[in-house]
This record gives sequence, C-alpha cells and structure tokens, in this order.
Amino acid sequence: MKYAVVVRFSGRGGFFLTWIIFGSAGDEIGL
Repeated sequence: MKYAVVVRFSGRGGFFLTWIIFGSAGDEIGL
C-alpha cells in the first residue's frame, strides 16, 4: 500500500511517476 500513499501525495500527475517507479504497483492500481 506504499504506492497508494505516494499516489495521493503526488496526485494524478504523480500517478504515472509512481507507476513507473513501482511497476508492479501499477497492476495493483488497475492502470
């Protein structure tokens, strides 16, 4: 759930950055 916290902090724009950094987390989010 660490990626979820980062997404909230970054917002929509940071969502993509988080997905790239974590990678696997992107699948969990569904995007």
